[in-house]
Amino acid sequence: MHIIASNGRYLTAESGGGLNGDPARGPARDDALVADRTAEDLAALGDAWQQFTIVDNPDGTVALQIGSWYVTAERGGGTHVSTDRHVNEAWQRFAAIEIGDGIAFRCSDGAHYLRVRTDLGRPVVDASGTADMGAAIAFTTDALPIAPLRADGVTLRDASGSRVSLCGYDMFTALRMEIDDPSGARLQPLLEESRTFGFKLWRVFGQASRTENGYYDLRPTEPGYYEALGRLAKRLTANGIYLLHVCYADNQVIKSGRDHWTRTADVLRPYQEGVFLSGGNEWQKNGFDPAGLPNPNLKWWSRGSSIGDTKPPTPNGATFVEFHPRRDYPKALDDTVASATYIQYTYGFNQPLIIDEPPRMGEDGSAAVYADPGICWQFARHYASQCAGAVFHARPGQRGVPMTPGSATAQCAQMWVAAWDGVAIA
Repeated sequence: MHIIASNGRYLTAESGGGLNGDPARGPARDDALVADRTAEDLAALGDAWQQFTIVDNPDGTVALQIGSWYVTAERGGGTHVSTDRHVNEAWQRFAAIEIGDGIAFRCSDGAHYLRVRTDLGRPVVDASGTADMGAAIAFTTDALPIAPLRADGVTLRDASGSRVSLCGYDMFTALRMEIDDPSGARLQPLLEESRTFGFKLWRVFGQASRTENGYYDLRPTEPGYYEALGRLAKRLTANGIYLLHVCYADNQVIKSGRDHWTRTADVLRPYQEGVFLSGGNEWQKNGFDPAGLPNPNLKWWSRGSSIGDTKPPTPNGATFVEFHPRRDYPKALDDTVASATYIQYTYGFNQPLIIDEPPRMGEDGSAAVYADPGICWQFARHYASQCAGAVFHARPGQRGVPMTPGSATAQCAQMWVAAWDGVAIA
């Protein structure tokens, strides 16, 4: 992808990388990384020197790669930048911090940021930025870090044809937090947590009633609701996270009409490569009619889920299917295999299947057995091999708080993602 600096010019690794920017290491160039190319320059001369990959690291940081080279903040930040390392270690790792509509790259010293030097004769990029510079240290991209997907029967595939199964997390309250804090500061720790664990999909509720859930309200009639929904979709896709947006929840109390569905679709349409729009949660008890939902003209949409362990709504034009499984162990584990095949071959639903709310794992789980990380691994491994995606369901995600490090919930989350990654356990 291309990265655009705060001066509106494209980030460029001169010579395509391989340049030292630090005089202390020997002959050096101060323009190893520079931001002075325009769109016209790229059209005329090609863009090989501007094609960066943002690499997600296991520790939640990112690295900027150009060809086989990595951008390096010398001595961890504060001075020069080089592009002549093949390693992805501490000096090559940056925390991606949201600033407005852009991202700032904080160096490993925790104090400095990549910065375009508009105060110099040529806008070179170094690692002398500080947090108080605001938009001056922000960068944007001209492509979403979201892989466009396509359906191949019940299978999701990426552009290369490889099978994809989305490893998801319940983040019910994310829209509530986006409304309450448009800066995204409250969501940032949760985004970093998902990046660290490896979750690629958030299941977010579009409505909520405190009388039903016991802890928060969310109504489409609130000022700024739809603007916040657009910001959330943009924020998630910019962070490489797909949005599974549940349009109707607790609608037996809130009683939103059909216009809420159509307006939600209109807001999400610009981000539709990274959005799965769900009609709603357990329609029989949540006050909406899945059969009555019109086609929202989005790439990915479903008519929502039924109550636990019952037939999903008939797709009738919908492009994916959701299933709300049973919670009782061990039958719930049996059904991690049986449900997908039954839905496909008995009901004849030939769309990708997402398991929207499996048994709740970790502390305060659906049963004591679900605090066992090994059991969680089994559920996730089956879902990963059978379905287009499944959501890790846990109390912290429901409440919008980070998991406690080392807790049973965090251990279950680690095993869930490990199963998705094909990691075997003893």
